[in-house]
Amino acid sequence: MRFEHLVLIHGWGCDRRIWQLLQEELEERLALPVKILELPGFGARRGEDWPQLNKLLGELAQEIPRNSLLLGHSLGGMLAVRLAACSERVAGVITLAANARFTATAEWPAMAPAVFDAFCAAFAAGPAQAWQRFCGLQAQGDENARILLKQLRALAPPAIGDAWPAALECLGQLDNRLLLQRLQQPQLHLLGERDALVPAGVAETLRALGVAAETIAGAGHALPLGHAPAVAARIDAFVQRHGGAEGFIDAEGSITAEGSIPAEGSIPAEDSLDAEGFIVAEGSIGAEGSAAADNTDTAEVGGEAAEPFSKTAVARSFGRAAASYDAAAHLQRAVCRQLLAGLPAAAQPRRILDLGSGTGYGSALLRARFPAAEIVALDLAEGMLAYARASRPAADGYIAADAERLPLAEGSFDLVFSSMALQWCYRLPQLFAELRRVLAPGGRLLVSTLGPGTLRELKAAWSQVDSGVHVNRFLPAADWAAAARRADLPGTVQKEERVLHYACAMELMRDLKRIGANNVNRDAGRGLTGRQRLRRLSQAYESQRGAAGLPASYEVFYLQLQRGSASGERDVGGENAARGERAESTESGGHRGPGVREVITESGGISASGAGKSPDARSDTGAGAGVRGVRS
Repeated sequence: MRFEHLVLIHGWGCDRRIWQLLQEELEERLALPVKILELPGFGARRGEDWPQLNKLLGELAQEIPRNSLLLGHSLGGMLAVRLAACSERVAGVITLAANARFTATAEWPAMAPAVFDAFCAAFAAGPAQAWQRFCGLQAQGDENARILLKQLRALAPPAIGDAWPAALECLGQLDNRLLLQRLQQPQLHLLGERDALVPAGVAETLRALGVAAETIAGAGHALPLGHAPAVAARIDAFVQRHGGAEGFIDAEGSITAEGSIPAEGSIPAEDSLDAEGFIVAEGSIGAEGSAAADNTDTAEVGGEAAEPFSKTAVARSFGRAAASYDAAAHLQRAVCRQLLAGLPAAAQPRRILDLGSGTGYGSALLRARFPAAEIVALDLAEGMLAYARASRPAADGYIAADAERLPLAEGSFDLVFSSMALQWCYRLPQLFAELRRVLAPGGRLLVSTLGPGTLRELKAAWSQVDSGVHVNRFLPAADWAAAARRADLPGTVQKEERVLHYACAMELMRDLKRIGANNVNRDAGRGLTGRQRLRRLSQAYESQRGAAGLPASYEVFYLQLQRGSASGERDVGGENAARGERAESTESGGHRGPGVREVITESGGISASGAGKSPDARSDTGAGAGVRGVRS
């Protein structure tokens, strides 16, 4: 039986937010739609009462799609086992940090009943204080306990309702020991090696019963939040063993899926898909309503030229796509992680600007690595900022503004981080002058952006249909390096190519539409693309089909730059070149790189140093001393 859906159930004292990091990891690996069930009394259901167990299971079972793989954390895992035993919709079950029973017996390792009773009494006396203690217990023992505790406390509920004591009582009463031995569906139980709530010895006890159980090294109780990559890898392996989806996404972002070009009658209706061209970005940067927003296109797009599109249109497009963006942004997240991995381990920035922050994925990664830093998220699209505030509240401040006209004080950030956003900026000298201005002496600038090889297959296919502009004109690496050099920001530019694969052209179109990458070029035709033209596009694209499907290539540039200290500029790239550093280019599936690395030196030269290895503004939160008045 194939798994067709992945259903997540959180534990006691948590809500859907506990799944954020793990959900993103799973979406990188599995081509399964994800559904999150919240329990009564928690999250969006905080006003509801906790029902009797059978009624609760019946309600949850109605929410589960057929052929679902259930993934439950702690209490959610125990309920997932019950659901697997009573619902034919469940095709498999995985639990995280969930015991067969939460309290110990003479034969079963678990929390001592007296300790559990004491916690229940403490919760009755002071729910808020007991919840804080519960956060500490979840983080206790984890190899990243301090960071994890901060992350857990950031998920504080707006209120603790009357359902919480009843849910706690349910946790203490559940006993799934016999059910685990009788389940017909495939199952896996993942436990933290250092869990303070569920002893790691449970894994051995389960295995003695013939039940699959594994431990995650260095982990405490909060497995979904603290060890998302390791947990996702185990889940991926389980899915491939027991019931793979129709397609998988590998760790490098390469998608493989079964399928073929749509049948004659399966092209979407004209009013369902605007496929007039696509631009891909993690977050949009531009000047909404600025004087340059509606200038006409010019030939010198790499210099002081105006944009070939309206930035106001860019903002609207990405704002509308905020809610659907993350489900399709597999490549954007992979590039964001790689960009951050390029920051030296010794770096400890105190103030960080997430420039083109989008839905907040980069801000969350930055918060996880630098929990004490002040993080300001800046993006053009207010819809993106609103989504990030609600779904990933990792930043300390949120600002809607233009990257080329930053409403920020000079020298106010130790790190400016911008992933897959600045390709919307065409006046690179002005952009880099602003970036250098807001960097503190010695501050670092990390940028990932797209090059002219991006979506070349789509461009080639469209060229067989008409002569319109359907893909954005991305600037070459030489333009980025030259702008950085003129701004006295030495460092390196690395290049790589990532290739996604799709079953048909329409899948690519839908993914691009979901991330808000609609065509905003002034040279593009207006109106919806007709079914006949879409059919012709699909037929033209078919000539490029390979064994993995239809390719969609992305040329990615990674810039690692640094402003000089007060005593003079530091030639970061020059230091590497002087040491004769070389790294081997890597190829894995649809991912190559980063490839050739160019060194930007203060003297104005750019030299290849071998192949690199991937190692009107508004503020609503008082982003700190770095924010200044609106620039006119």
